[in-house]
Amino acid sequence: MKTKMGRPKLPKGTANSVVFSVKIAANAAEQIESAIKKSGLKKPEWARNALIHAASAS
Repeated sequence: MKTKMGRPKLPKGTANSVVFSVKIAANAAEQIESAIKKSGLKKPEWARNALIHAASAS
């Protein structure tokens, strides 16, 4: 019997992260992509920072 490769599944309720998915209009996406390139960050890191900043500002 072959053993399953990779990390074993975590027990329910112990995940460390949540996935957010959003749709963005084409013109807004161009602005966002430009801001990401200027920042020098990778897209996920930039998005996390932007979301956290927006949440703390409200």
